[in-house]
Amino acid sequence: MKKKQLNGILIRKPFFLKQMRLIISIWLISTVLSFSGCASLGKLMAKPTVTFSTLQVTKASLIDSTMIFNFKVANPNPFSLWANRIAYHFKLNGQSFFRGTLDKGLLVSSNGTNSFQLPVTVNYLQLFDSVMDMTLRKNAAYDLTGNFTAGPITIPFSAKGIIDLPKMPKLLLENVNIENLSFQGAKLHCRLTIDNPNAFALNFNHLEYSLKLGGMTFSRATAKPKQPIPGKGKTAMDVNINASFSDIGFGAYQLLKSSKSDYKLEGLFEMTSLNGEKQIIPFSIDGEVPFSNKS
Repeated sequence: MKKKQLNGILIRKPFFLKQMRLIISIWLISTVLSFSGCASLGKLMAKPTVTFSTLQVTKASLIDSTMIFNFKVANPNPFSLWANRIAYHFKLNGQSFFRGTLDKGLLVSSNGTNSFQLPVTVNYLQLFDSVMDMTLRKNAAYDLTGNFTAGPITIPFSAKGIIDLPKMPKLLLENVNIENLSFQGAKLHCRLTIDNPNAFALNFNHLEYSLKLGGMTFSRATAKPKQPIPGKGKTAMDVNINASFSDIGFGAYQLLKSSKSDYKLEGLFEMTSLNGEKQIIPFSIDGEVPFSNKS
C-alpha cells in the first residue's frame, strides 16, 4: 500500500484519496447550491430511491417480539450522499406503537446501493386486552412509514404487510399410570406434553397447575420444563402424585378402578418478557385420559 507524507503525518493513500473525493463532492454541491439555490436541486442530481426488502423477527416470546425492517437505498448520482437523519413510525392494526430515529448516519456510495435496518420491539399486550384475546387472532397488519433525509433532500419510504401473532402452547394429559392402589390411596404417574406451535422457542420460569380427575382435585403443584420448548416442537413432563383418599374422597378409589376419566387441567405459566418483566399467562384445558393400572 502506497503512503504519503502530509505535514509530517503519514497518510495511507487509498484512505486519503477516498476522503478527499467525498470532501470535494460535498464542496461542489454546496458551491453550486449557494449560487443557484435549492430550487434547482432537481436539475443538479437524480433523486435516490428507498425500497423495503425484508422483515426479520430476531427475538420473540408469547407476548412480545423484536423485528428488523431491512431497506435498500439506491444512489444514481456520480457522487456520494450522506444521510444525516432517518426517522420512522411503526403501527400495528392501525395503532401507533413506536416512533424512532436511526442513531447513526449512513453514507450512500456514488452510483451504488447501500442498506439500513430499523429495529422495532412490540409488546402485544398494548394491542390486545389479554394474552387469551391475542391468541384468538391469527395475524396483525403492520405499517411502517418514515423519511430518509440527505442534506436538503427528504425521501419518504414505507413497508406494509401481515405478521403472524404468537400462539398459545397446547397442553395434553396423555396418560395416567396407577401404582399401589388401595383403600387409603395410590401413586399416580402422569405424562403431560406441551406442544409449541410457534416458530420460536418458549422458555417458562415455571408452571403452576391444578389437576382434576372425574371432578375431584388430585393435585395442586408447581413444575418447570427441563429445557426451553423448541420452535415447532414439544416436550414431555412427568408429574408424580401421591393421592390420599382421605383428602380427596373415597370416590377416587372407584374412579381409579376404571379404565379412563375426564380431566381438567388449569393453572398459569410464568415467563419473562424481552424487557425483563415477569408475565403471568393463564391456561385451562379438559379432555379424557386413559388409565393404566400397575397394581
